[in-house]
Amino acid sequence: MKNKILLMIAITFSYSLYAQDKKFDISLKSPDASQISKSTDMPSSTYTGVISSNIPIYNIKIDNESFPITINYHASGVKVKEVASKVGLGWSLSIGNTSLSKQIFGEEDRGWVPNIPMDENYFTPNDLQSTSYALAASITGFNQDTGNQDLYATKRDTQPDIFSYSVNGVSGEFHYDHTGKIIQIPYQKVKIENVFKITDDKGVIYNFIGGNSVRNLGGSTPTPQDIQVTDYVIESIVYPSGKKIMFEYDPISYGYLSNYTKKYSYPIQDCQTTLGNSDASAQNEYDEYPTYSEVLKEFILRKITFPEGEININYSTREDIVDGKKISSIEIKDKNQRLIQNYQFNQSYFISTEQIDVLNYSNQTSSLMKKLKLNELVETIENKKYQFQYNEDMPLPNRFSNATDYLGYYNGQSLNTGIEYVEYNNQIYGLGDNKEPNINFAKQGSLNRIKYPTGGSMDIEYENDSFYFNDYEKKISKNELIVSNTDPMQTISSQTTQTQINFKVKFLSTINPQDDGSGSLPVGPHFVGEILDANNTVVKTFLVVKDYDFLLPAQSYKVRVRKSGSVPSSEYASLELEWFDVQNPLKDYDKNVGGIRIKKIVKKDSDNTNALIQNYKYVLENNRTSGEYLGDKINYYYISTSPYGTFGNSCSRLVITNSGNANLTSINGKPVAYKRVITEVENTSGTENYKTIDYFTNYPSSNFTFAGQPFFLYANNQYARGILNKKEFYNSANNLVEKQEFDYEFDYKLNEQSADYLYSPELTIQPYVLNIIAVTLDTPTTFPYYKASFQYYRYSINSSWVKLKTQKNTRYLNNQSIATTSNYFYDTTYKHLNPTSLIINIPDSSQKTIYQYAHEKGNQKLINANIIGIPLETEVKKDNKTISKSETKYDDPANLFPTSVLSYDLQNPTVASTEVT
Repeated sequence: MKNKILLMIAITFSYSLYAQDKKFDISLKSPDASQISKSTDMPSSTYTGVISSNIPIYNIKIDNESFPITINYHASGVKVKEVASKVGLGWSLSIGNTSLSKQIFGEEDRGWVPNIPMDENYFTPNDLQSTSYALAASITGFNQDTGNQDLYATKRDTQPDIFSYSVNGVSGEFHYDHTGKIIQIPYQKVKIENVFKITDDKGVIYNFIGGNSVRNLGGSTPTPQDIQVTDYVIESIVYPSGKKIMFEYDPISYGYLSNYTKKYSYPIQDCQTTLGNSDASAQNEYDEYPTYSEVLKEFILRKITFPEGEININYSTREDIVDGKKISSIEIKDKNQRLIQNYQFNQSYFISTEQIDVLNYSNQTSSLMKKLKLNELVETIENKKYQFQYNEDMPLPNRFSNATDYLGYYNGQSLNTGIEYVEYNNQIYGLGDNKEPNINFAKQGSLNRIKYPTGGSMDIEYENDSFYFNDYEKKISKNELIVSNTDPMQTISSQTTQTQINFKVKFLSTINPQDDGSGSLPVGPHFVGEILDANNTVVKTFLVVKDYDFLLPAQSYKVRVRKSGSVPSSEYASLELEWFDVQNPLKDYDKNVGGIRIKKIVKKDSDNTNALIQNYKYVLENNRTSGEYLGDKINYYYISTSPYGTFGNSCSRLVITNSGNANLTSINGKPVAYKRVITEVENTSGTENYKTIDYFTNYPSSNFTFAGQPFFLYANNQYARGILNKKEFYNSANNLVEKQEFDYEFDYKLNEQSADYLYSPELTIQPYVLNIIAVTLDTPTTFPYYKASFQYYRYSINSSWVKLKTQKNTRYLNNQSIATTSNYFYDTTYKHLNPTSLIINIPDSSQKTIYQYAHEKGNQKLINANIIGIPLETEVKKDNKTISKSETKYDDPANLFPTSVLSYDLQNPTVASTEVT
């Protein structure tokens, strides 16, 4: 099938100048950073229904620390607009699980967000004499001489960008407060400094540098501020011993079509078509345009150097990104330059049969139909081969296909236009896309088998995500009827639950006048189109050939086209009617809107006889889904406000769009999370079967409380998702044999570090979006100038230290239970986040372990190096009696090596000293 998309004329200048259209058309990270970010944003866990398959390449070892190089597959499904990484679709090259990237909210911050008082009484942007007005004008770039926003003015974004990081098994996010201080989400055992140096609590330093420079072109005039940095690359890793891992990069440049926006805009209040005619009613507007991501510079990893050798990464040209690169091989050499491992990446492409031509981008047509596919990874020296198979029952769609569900996965609806129906104030807008998910299409392109060098294999089965839904669910269906002058009167029946019916009617006639704006009515013989109520009273008349859009009370109607006067038999007229049934029943069921989860994993030996089968059931005790929907409301519309409405008011427009890029970013995590998951394990080899049940805490975001906001929001409370609070183990007889229970505390004390902290202990900042909604011309006696009226929305970003307080393990045997309780205690001055003591209670006994770190021992040298997570002294007491004690000394001022370990055997008064070499 071949579709041709043509670039349409942009909507009127005065509207696009002020409209805040970043709700869906947001800036994206690079394809590689986007894939890596999935592991941070959507962790591999039963609470997400996602697994990660890791293929080892090489393990760098320095000072008893491991730094693994792997390729990882994130089994969260493939979205239609997704662009493959340099490894292949769904895969990423993991450099020791180390990464740093940035999701831009609004515009790129280029520093930090300007502060406005969180107390609403102290921010008065519509008071012309206040400092708040001057600040609002500065933020938006409003020019009082022209009444416009200066596109080239230095404006300040008011939404903090969110950085995602991962180092040494620790991952999280952070943002800047308005003074430029880094605030972590949640607080972890790392130190983050500008720009950007991350030190873990063992003193290992990770130095990052900017990794790309991208300009996104489409929908507006580009400015210098459109050049953005979204990715960062690791430059060096420095260990306390002074040993280093160094990374070398080559710069490349390329470009690709990253998005195609379709947008309908409907006036709903106080709009006008021209600035000079305030009485004119605004027109419906349509806009569509591609976004071309021009990668001016991207650093691709070429070489990793470490004390025992080096790793070289080689690239070749790929076909799904014009001038892009793919990884073709990885070579590992020892310190004597001897080749010890050589991995070849055998790749091809998922190829769509749907061709879409984008005007002015004919060189991109072929690339839109392809996604890079990893088929094999072959280590040639030891002749080890990994083979990968995918769900390919049908071709993947074109990257700009409209056949997507609510979350952007393929649903097979080839007739979709990209625009769904929206009901607003009883009026129906849009084109009626079918967004219902379909697992048979959604799973296409996802990995379903890995065959290992040993001959064994792992098969993966998927199913749709689901969540419990108990609410009113709106469904819009369209009805159609054509009535001509030769037809008898027709009856219209509606099943709507609304108080009004939205009719869209096209009146056609060979004799009636056309609508030319003059208001002329028929003269002489003509046709009359009519809608009548049940009492045969005419409620709507059609005399002029044009399209009509109106509301009538919800009831049954009759429709006819009759003659008025002696109309010749050769003349003809018809009414083409569309009306919409809107039903909003209270529903209670397991719902899905898109997304996939792991259903089953089968692992087989090389002889294909013994198998380990893992079945996953995401259900509560009542067998209903345990899924919870935690994402933004599924709306493809927003309300946009702009100045120059009638009589100085703001013009409000309903904007309906395709999903844009909002469905591609993973910064807000997976929208569906599960709070109870059963894993059933079956061993066909004859060993005992068993099952486990995981129970999770998942907090929703407080920012998704209202629909129609005109900007993309951050999902807060993500640190409070996927917290395992209980795990149960059952044997083959379904008897409970062990239970683990965890109690966490959300500690907000560290939020006080934020300069934007105020009132609410869980908040680090309350960002805002500031819009110009009206502009009026003031004509004093001296010189005229324009005044702006501002509107702003606030939302919340919060953080916490997620602190494990208690862990209780209970074992069950012969109708008896034995419980062990571990209680964790922490530094009350918040100098570090490690437990200072651990008390373990078992029946008839208690054991306490006391830990002292650099802060407790006053070792400033280690504190300065952030080596604050290694216990320097450990003392163990049983029933309040010390039974052992050890101390690690760092006495050499010239380095950060431990010099000795002193062990005290309190059963023997002698002191044993062990020198550390």
